[in-house]
Amino acid sequence: MIYAQILENTIQNVIVIDDESIVSLFVVDFLTQTPYDAVVRIDNVDPTPGIGWTYDGTNFNPPTGD
Repeated sequence: MIYAQILENTIQNVIVIDDESIVSLFVVDFLTQTPYDAVVRIDNVDPTPGIGWTYDGTNFNPPTGD
């Protein structure tokens, strides 16, 4: 399963987790200890969003290229 770690409405990282029961281990940035706003499963989204995409709580949007 593929998950997006989201901070300030932007995907910061994409991770692959084989066991959904351990998702809670990935809700905080390991290095900075900053909690992510959300960790959302994205392997069921087409097209699959990636780093830099935004998320408004319902929809994913690709980077605008700014």
